[in-house]
Amino acid sequence: MDFWEAGLLDAVRKKTADPGAQILSLDRAGYDDGFADAVTGGDGVVQCSGIARTDRGEEAFEIVAKTCASHPQGADPDSWLYWKREPLAYVSGLLNDLPAGLAAPTCHGVLFPDPQTAVIYMDAIPGGTNEWSLDTYSNAARSLGRFNGAYLNGHPFQIYPWMVPSRAILWLEEARQTLDALIELKNDPVISRWLRGDNFGRTQALWDGAGKLRAALRELPRCLCHHDAFRRNLMASPNDDPKGNLVAIDWAFVGPGVVGEEIAVTVGVSLQFMEVGMGDARRLEKGVFDGYLAGLRASGWNGSERDVRLGFAASTALMLALGALGPWLPLLRDPGFEPIIEKIVGVDREQFLERLAELQTYVLDLGEEALSLA
Repeated sequence: MDFWEAGLLDAVRKKTADPGAQILSLDRAGYDDGFADAVTGGDGVVQCSGIARTDRGEEAFEIVAKTCASHPQGADPDSWLYWKREPLAYVSGLLNDLPAGLAAPTCHGVLFPDPQTAVIYMDAIPGGTNEWSLDTYSNAARSLGRFNGAYLNGHPFQIYPWMVPSRAILWLEEARQTLDALIELKNDPVISRWLRGDNFGRTQALWDGAGKLRAALRELPRCLCHHDAFRRNLMASPNDDPKGNLVAIDWAFVGPGVVGEEIAVTVGVSLQFMEVGMGDARRLEKGVFDGYLAGLRASGWNGSERDVRLGFAASTALMLALGALGPWLPLLRDPGFEPIIEKIVGVDREQFLERLAELQTYVLDLGEEALSLA
């Protein structure tokens, strides 16, 4: 029995509450990789289902095994792709004490077979769907508001050195070299399509104002954030959950953030990944923002709506109008990465570039709004 199978057996024993349980049958099915996993060549996620013999008789089980492996882009805890962040989040107990609004899958063990590998064994969560209505997004945002609001109201959380301090800021730092050289890159085949028309000058202007936005964000109320809360990572809670929480998977970006920052991904990445059409961008934004604000209020937080708006608008603009150039530009320049782009987004490179160009106008509008608020 190798370490992976031994870890799975231990997880089945914990899940069934029988230290002597044995696996009688086992099926494995791989999941589609996410963005970070596809970019870094991660070892992926496997759903394990089967029958276990327990002291109560035979029982069916489903457990997800997620393997996280070290890679050059994620070797440093300061990297947004730090490979060990999610395993450490489970080991720390942080995800066992989440307030109402958001839950993590029950973890049945984290195995570190060597210094460069970790395997997380967790419950499989049913209830995912490939299609969300705008109302679904609004309801999800209400749960995110309840979650963030609890921390704004004093629910304690510890800040660990492996956490993401802000996805928007980390992406911004990754894009800094490109943004500093934007004038020289004006005729780059990808840049010229992504930042077409007057969006090139608007992007430069937003980069000039990025320091002002970063300073404004530092003054906003702080909370714990998932930092990747969009459809692919959010699922309905099990029917027996009395809190009616959303269950969030993939806690690889967890860390402190500011009020409003959580829904930057809910809106911005949903548009970037073409899960909502650009024609519905403002409707999506309004539903998500209103739902999130209602969740904050339901949690008992009565802070400034202006702060929420600033946190959302500034984070979305810094992450997607500026920071997205960091992780995406190298992929779009290299033809060898086209299959990865199609795997992540579901369309070819040309269609994705067109979406980025359309999205740029929207996120620049948010950036200019944020500058006026700041």
